[in-house]
Amino acid sequence: MLPRAKEIVTAADNKMKEAVAYLEEDLKTYRVGKANPSIFNNVLVDYYGTPTPVPQVASVSAPDAKTVLIQPWEKSMIAKIEKAIMDANIGMTPQNNGEQVSLGSGVYKYTGGWSNTLKYRDFSLSFLVDYKFGAKLFSGSNYQAYSSGLPKNTLVGRTAEAPNQLYVFPGIDEATGPPNQVAVSAQNYYGKICENNIAEEFTYNASFIKLREVSLSYTFPKSLLEKTKYVKGLTVSVIGRNLWTIMKHTDNIDPESAYTNSNGQGLELNGYPYTRNIGFNVNVKF
Repeated sequence: MLPRAKEIVTAADNKMKEAVAYLEEDLKTYRVGKANPSIFNNVLVDYYGTPTPVPQVASVSAPDAKTVLIQPWEKSMIAKIEKAIMDANIGMTPQNNGEQVSLGSGVYKYTGGWSNTLKYRDFSLSFLVDYKFGAKLFSGSNYQAYSSGLPKNTLVGRTAEAPNQLYVFPGIDEATGPPNQVAVSAQNYYGKICENNIAEEFTYNASFIKLREVSLSYTFPKSLLEKTKYVKGLTVSVIGRNLWTIMKHTDNIDPESAYTNSNGQGLELNGYPYTRNIGFNVNVKF
């Protein structure tokens, strides 16, 4: 019985090691807040009719913590790799320069703010303005809206009397280079953009400047409080938060909207803007 028991233990040990090794490989494909080339191990691209993992048709590297760089070994594979990445729905928007496919960065390069407090007699006015610059944002909300013809931009060439008028949309003929001269309906134009996953149409500069908070306070003078026996100090305030977006480049959405609350930076889908709050505060000292 002893040799049989050892055989069972050995077999179980080997299976556990195989399970751990599989888990380690699987975990490499998860996004953990920084660029991870292994996430493309399971992204399949059409390579002459055969579904092939991206690392087998291109060099995949992470030149910094914010960027994944894919350099195909054949230039003809660039468009196919971009399509495979979009179809895989891994939360990244590819961009290319004709030689490489760069996934860009949803992480802001610059963040900061300016706060100040102004006082006049018993009044105090405080404010906070903050900003973020240097990131891109792909809007899934606009992608869905354009595919259904909801934004006002899709009204070009559409009227109640003739909803499918033909219109020459701006662009170039990639095959020959001159400006586009082909007239199509708005439904066909925006429908094809969404159908072919042309992410550029819905990728925006996510930079913004916001008036984050304003507070106006009044401190009652001690001469008024001397008539009371218990109150030593009294201040009342009105406070407003998320009052005004001073500058942004994203149509229809808040540039701070996100797909998730974790590592989904650079992605937005059905996100809600930050809530505008106005409240009151009473500070009493006894």
